[in-house]
Amino acid sequence: MYVVTNYYCDQWYCGFSPSFNDTSYFRDQLAIARGLKQLCASKHASSITVKLPPMYDGDYEPPWTYELRGAPNVRFVGAEKSFQKLLLEHDAVLIDSPTTTLLEALSTDIPVFVLTAAVRWPDESLAELSRRAVCDDDPDRLVEELGGFIRTGLYPADRADRAFLRKYGTHFDDGRSAERGAGAVLTVIANGTLSSACFSGDVAASGALERRFDASRTQVLD
Repeated sequence: MYVVTNYYCDQWYCGFSPSFNDTSYFRDQLAIARGLKQLCASKHASSITVKLPPMYDGDYEPPWTYELRGAPNVRFVGAEKSFQKLLLEHDAVLIDSPTTTLLEALSTDIPVFVLTAAVRWPDESLAELSRRAVCDDDPDRLVEELGGFIRTGLYPADRADRAFLRKYGTHFDDGRSAERGAGAVLTVIANGTLSSACFSGDVAASGALERRFDASRTQVLD
């Protein structure tokens, strides 16, 4: 599965250095699309899902999608199915920008291939990520690595290494993050520090949160 990062257009997002550049994203995504197209045409062809950001659904698509439209064994998925559910259906995931989707993928044991060009990485962080995922700052080389995995089934990283995920994602990494989060909110509600205007009664709100937490336990994330 190839997970596509959305363009930021005229919006500004604080949190990454260097800042996002849509031109660079387009260049890298086009290279990945062309590489995947070649993989689809090879004798080791595999089915490929392109997961578009939900914001593109029914509105517009990245201009490079023509490269893969009509290619054999390729399907596009938008808002109709979540990334979390798609993770359970695939044998590997390629990510073109290391945002939340990266942490979600690392919470599973699925092979992960990450394009690292969009972010300036501290050496220690990149080393930790590289133990768990296949990393490259060149999209052509990254697709070649994915092709090697498809052909041989050999994954050069360690799927059990969770150091990067513990540092930037789950902290305790004990599978109880959702439980602690829901518990903290319920404690605030029980203490009466949230206005009743926010919820239609503490009991109803608590029940809704508990049901949402129960449902979250069936997902791949902790």
